[in-house]
Amino acid sequence: MTHDQIERGEIAELYVRGRLKDADRAAFEEHYFGCDACFEEVQRLEQFIAGVREMDLESIVEPAPVPAPVIVMPVWRQPAFLGAMAACLAMGVLSGWALLVDRARLTQEVAEARRVSTDAATRLQMAERELAMRRAAAAVPAPSLAGSLPLLMLEATRADGVPAIEVPAGSAALALWLEPPPAADATRYRLEVLHGNDVVVMLPGLRRNSYGALAVSVPAEKLTAGAYRARLLVDGGAMVGDYRFQVTR
Repeated sequence: MTHDQIERGEIAELYVRGRLKDADRAAFEEHYFGCDACFEEVQRLEQFIAGVREMDLESIVEPAPVPAPVIVMPVWRQPAFLGAMAACLAMGVLSGWALLVDRARLTQEVAEARRVSTDAATRLQMAERELAMRRAAAAVPAPSLAGSLPLLMLEATRADGVPAIEVPAGSAALALWLEPPPAADATRYRLEVLHGNDVVVMLPGLRRNSYGALAVSVPAEKLTAGAYRARLLVDGGAMVGDYRFQVTR
């Protein structure tokens, strides 16, 4: 259920009056709990209906038997009715003010909770990515390692600079982590690493891991100090990623 459908169909008013079908009520509740505009509209309608009901209850007066000759003053002109009406209006104003204050506080608390939740999710995602890179490095066969294994996460070429990595002396390989665009699980890739115009490393038949990324090991002896370009292609298809990085020794 979209916001436009809700406004055109006056769904909020039907919801507050309890006139929606179960399916429509569930769809609207799923929308309005995350929509500030609909949330405010429901609160406003509930306050209005509650005020009207209170006024109706206060205005009910049980007429007393009056002898026929006695002329009775209209109820809306009687002091008791006017006093009850004034009290009802004052109660409605105070209740509305209290609800507005509480709503502002609750809105602020909800916004803060959402921010904390987003920050926590971001930190968790970064921790999972770091753990996945460490596992990818640990998965490289031990005989190919003569020292510590440098790790480099590559991202598509951006204008804010090229990542650099230092390959220590004695390192047998460099671990690269790439995240290709979404594709079928069975998709296979080919990675080409170029130094200038020369292809120094070609790794065909690559498949994504459980994190949806490619974790590959490049022989360190192929990577002298300098600038490199990594092209990611679908096996037998077009290029899907273009990456740049710098190697220092």
